[in-house]
Amino acid sequence: MNSPRVAPEEDIPFPLATPKASTCTEAARVHPAGPAGPAHDACTRLLHRLEPDPAMSWAEVAPLIDRAAGVLGVDDTTLDKPHARKVELVTRHGSGKHRLDRGPPTRLDERAVAAPGTVVWLPGYGSLKVFRSVARDGGAEYGVTNDSDLDDPGREALAGRAWAVETYHRGLKQDTGVGRCPVRPARAPRSHIGFAIRARVRRECHRFVEGGVGSRPRGASFAAP
Repeated sequence: MNSPRVAPEEDIPFPLATPKASTCTEAARVHPAGPAGPAHDACTRLLHRLEPDPAMSWAEVAPLIDRAAGVLGVDDTTLDKPHARKVELVTRHGSGKHRLDRGPPTRLDERAVAAPGTVVWLPGYGSLKVFRSVARDGGAEYGVTNDSDLDDPGREALAGRAWAVETYHRGLKQDTGVGRCPVRPARAPRSHIGFAIRARVRRECHRFVEGGVGSRPRGASFAAP
């Protein structure tokens, strides 16, 4: 059996180099020329061959994280693919952009929320503490926590750190083409997403160590390798 023409380490930089043309044909085209240069089929086989494994992403970031300090921020994001009806991973999600039905909302603006925070009962969630702040456009923004002892300065500190998650998701989509893998079986786009995440980590680590505009998202913390 012939050895694979493309290895993961060779394909990880590709999402950063061509974030708007994330096809296997393009990956093969920009691969260094030579007698062992891969065809696009080799790039396709790479995506289908690998078993998506979070341990690979963790191995990428573990040396950069100070696990004795910091805050673990958890959030989700949706890759917008309204026309990919035959891709196995694509499902319907609630979306304000496409006006999909999310069900009846819980109206926090109809509740009296004091400046230091107010403990309220939210259906489906139980007793939570709600904070209200004024957004940049003059509207209201709400924060919810299950920590009843959290005060407003503590909320502001955590909100500043949590903003780094939003910055990360925006950069991941804009800089790596994480949602642009035009393949249908579920394993292939999962592999592409894993490559995109690892490529983004390498870029941000490089910018943080080397400096430059936007090198450190607000609230981000890295340990130099």
